[in-house]
Amino acid sequence: MTEQQFPGSRWWKIDFHTHTPQGSSDYKGDKSISAQDWLTHHKNRGVDCVVVTDHNGSEWLDELQVELVRLRGTDKAWASFFVLPGVEISCSSGVHVLAILDEAAKAKDIAAMVGKCGYQGTLGDSDAVTTTSVVEVMKIVQGAPWNGLAIPAHVDCSKGLFKSIQDSQTLKDVLKTANALQTLDVQALATLVKDDDCRKLIDQLAHVQGSDSHNAEQTFAEVFTWVKLTMPSLSGLKLALAEPQLSVRRSDQSPEPLPKQWIQSLQIQGLAKRHRQLTIDFNPWLNTVIGGRGSGKSSVVECLRLALGREQEAEQQLSREHEVSKAIAQFAESMVLDKTQLSAAVQGAGQLGGINRYDWSKNEKRVMRPDGQVTESWVDTGIEHNKVLDDFPVRLFSQKQIHALANQPGGLLGYLDSSRTDDQWLKIYQLKKNFNADPKSAQQATHSQAMKRGGSFVIASTSSSVSRFEDARKDVRTKQNELSAWPQIKSNLAQVQESLDTYAKQGVSDKVLLLQKLRVEKRAIEDFEQGVSSEVSNLQNAFAPMQLNAWAVNLPETASASAKEVAQRWQQVFEAMQTTWANVQAQMQTLQTQAQQLTADAAYQQWSTEQQSQETQYLSELENVKAMLGGQLQQVGVLQQQKEDLEKQNQLFELKAKEPEAAKVLREQRYQEMVNARRAITQARQDFVNAVIQNAPEETLQITVHPVAQYDDVSLNELRKLLGLNTADYANSFLGDLENEVSKGIVPTLAQQPERLDELKKGIEAFVVGEAEQVQKILEIDISGARIRAALKALTPRQLDELWTWFPEDKVEIKFRQAPKDNWQDISTGSAGQKTGALLSFIVNEGEEPLILDQPEDDLDNENVYKLVVEQLRQTKSRRQVIVVNGDAELVILMAFRGGQIQADTAGGLQDVSIRQKICDVMEGGEKAFKNRYERVLKHKLSKG
Repeated sequence: MTEQQFPGSRWWKIDFHTHTPQGSSDYKGDKSISAQDWLTHHKNRGVDCVVVTDHNGSEWLDELQVELVRLRGTDKAWASFFVLPGVEISCSSGVHVLAILDEAAKAKDIAAMVGKCGYQGTLGDSDAVTTTSVVEVMKIVQGAPWNGLAIPAHVDCSKGLFKSIQDSQTLKDVLKTANALQTLDVQALATLVKDDDCRKLIDQLAHVQGSDSHNAEQTFAEVFTWVKLTMPSLSGLKLALAEPQLSVRRSDQSPEPLPKQWIQSLQIQGLAKRHRQLTIDFNPWLNTVIGGRGSGKSSVVECLRLALGREQEAEQQLSREHEVSKAIAQFAESMVLDKTQLSAAVQGAGQLGGINRYDWSKNEKRVMRPDGQVTESWVDTGIEHNKVLDDFPVRLFSQKQIHALANQPGGLLGYLDSSRTDDQWLKIYQLKKNFNADPKSAQQATHSQAMKRGGSFVIASTSSSVSRFEDARKDVRTKQNELSAWPQIKSNLAQVQESLDTYAKQGVSDKVLLLQKLRVEKRAIEDFEQGVSSEVSNLQNAFAPMQLNAWAVNLPETASASAKEVAQRWQQVFEAMQTTWANVQAQMQTLQTQAQQLTADAAYQQWSTEQQSQETQYLSELENVKAMLGGQLQQVGVLQQQKEDLEKQNQLFELKAKEPEAAKVLREQRYQEMVNARRAITQARQDFVNAVIQNAPEETLQITVHPVAQYDDVSLNELRKLLGLNTADYANSFLGDLENEVSKGIVPTLAQQPERLDELKKGIEAFVVGEAEQVQKILEIDISGARIRAALKALTPRQLDELWTWFPEDKVEIKFRQAPKDNWQDISTGSAGQKTGALLSFIVNEGEEPLILDQPEDDLDNENVYKLVVEQLRQTKSRRQVIVVNGDAELVILMAFRGGQIQADTAGGLQDVSIRQKICDVMEGGEKAFKNRYERVLKHKLSKG
């Protein structure tokens, strides 16, 4: 049996069909069993409630009710076990119908109802049938004075509706009248019922299970029905059976579990207009806070905002100066006193879950947990209160905040990037870091977040795509600059060669040629020897200081045999490694010896001696010629050396000449990588949106994330800064004026054609570097003005880099429609209510963390309220806790303001008559508006069962 640990509705196990030994003549168990034992057997099955449905009477009902009251007085465990009065009526055509009455009904009330149906047989037996039809019997059960529930029993078995009646029209009449069906096998109904209209009616009805127990001692535990109620009662069953999709599950269908994280309670003390302690307990699913104007409804939301550390979120989403941010700040200024203390108890916070309590005051903020030693006592965890943002994520919005987000271009974008659903915030965080971030800080910050949340993901790249692209651009410039000295080298080489040619004409050409040949030969041999020797020396210097330390596994004497075996085997492997390392050192020594053999070789020694002799001879002969020519050859030796040096430099430049083109190719690759990294952010946002809005009802919402297409005041100012333009007229003529609808300029053009951003960047760079001096227009925008041209020409290479790595934010386009056949309408053209409703539709469907909404329907028309507030919240509440100021819920909390104090006037489920009446009294707009919003509440607002 499930213990109720929170107020409002929860799932109860109910057996809709049971028999007693004194009430049904065909009871097969021990007929001498006591009322206590009968109740105990069913309680031990794990069910929370049984409906007593004896045949055509209820002789033992009164005794069972009296015994249950006695048991509750002696044992608290019986407080959450219930017995509901009922009967199984044998109707004409042989059909059995279960009737369930108000919990206060007695055996005589049931006998009177059975008599009204025309049953004249024996009470407790099935020896006759009613004189009235099945439909008439159900209407009698449902009408005054009984106002009960009528459920055709075991419809797919003997004495069941579909076994006993074949006429389609009669079946339809019964199905339209019935409150639910008791079925054993829902799938089997497809073979029993062929009429399509009947099958549609069957699908619309709740399908309940009952054990049909004729022996309490042998009843199968798994035959029951899950029903979501505040507590078992006729009024609660009526509401639950009216919407079976949300409130009824057969025993073979598990109801939704408790949300992973939910707010258990809020405690307020020392607040202006609420000095005494006020505690509000919450249901883990949907909670509604209602009340008249000034009753303190929104104060509950604002206190939760403070206690859960969300007071800065609106300011971050919008701005400090926004009216929403000011309203939040105003609450803190006017309502929060120095003595104010707030405490929010939550379930599922942090990595380990469990219960925590967040205590908040102006001077102290703490995170508490239950004391395992002392009941209802709390101890300080030592965790900082600011950790609540990560340990207990919660979404909190006021209606005005939602409306502001809908009207702010980047509002929804920031919401997408901060979502905890599937760690969306972490995915976007990583993608942004991979796109453009300081490598060190990106890695550290991402690792820090992983440690806090215990998540698993790929650490952000140690270099961002932006930085890699910037490096590639710098590399192109560096390589181009390195070639700037090449023309001078070519010129010097030509002059030296010209001088040497002049000397050759004076009769020394043969000697000069021989000297040149000799030095080319010498350079080739010496380059080889010096290159090899240098590399061997570098290797020797690198390996010489390296050592393989004498490692050993130092096990204690008490080590296990298996550990000792590992140590012995590892020691053998390590000794082999030491031998290998000694061989490596020996090989390095051999390599050095071999390198030394190059210059020790006899052939080399002979060549070196001959070369030196020949060079001396040629230079001597040239000096002799010099003397004969009066000193005209005094620079021959120097010129020859210069020529050799210049030729070496020229060869290096010839190799480098290919590098700029290769660098440009790499630059383009890096740019594409950067673009792809930026697109990945957009795609992640779009994928997330698609996953969320697929749950929107009837395809009423369409959200498209357009890559780098948000051109607004932010984009305009960023471009002004990047291009070094001020706000003067010449800047507006080039960039555009967003306040002027007919303005032409770069930004308005890109707003219409965002795919031309690359064209803008190429055009500006071409103009700046002088490749397009004749250009008069960029993106069809005139740049003939002297001031614009001068400003653009003044851009530095670094500024051009920044231009190339700049992208505006993504543009979020939201479209909505009221019905699938309607045309899509852009949210920017919608009314305030439509804008709020469209974004609210997304917020409600997104996430599993608790969602707090303050009066979300203020600007919505009735159709939007039903579609976006009621219908979607009903679906959402199955997986997350929702607290709504105004709404439809498992728990309704009525706020009031009396005696100068905020009061939690009452709280309960919708089945409570007083709660339904209070809702009708408080809701604005009259009964007609209320009916549109809360039809199922109004339907039974005055019904007592």
